[in-house]
Amino acid sequence: MSAMTLLAVVLEFSRCRAPDIQGAPLKLVWLALGYAAAMAFANLVFSLGPFIEAKLRPENVNRFRRWSFGLGFAISMALPLTLPIVYLSRC
Repeated sequence: MSAMTLLAVVLEFSRCRAPDIQGAPLKLVWLALGYAAAMAFANLVFSLGPFIEAKLRPENVNRFRRWSFGLGFAISMALPLTLPIVYLSRC
């Protein structure tokens, strides 16, 4: 939700040309589907830690868990924010 809010702020206050009113509902549905896909992928990446731990069997489990949690958290937080960044870079 924060990524969609950030996208709305970017589109509202940037120099980007406002979308036409007739295509706005379809674009909103497209954005919602894109965000749903990004969230699904982020949750998949975030949930890979136990699977990878079972396959790799690290020697220092606590260090691996801290590292994999941090990496998964960073990716799952950054992925939904890519769309507002892309829109901001195109203006």
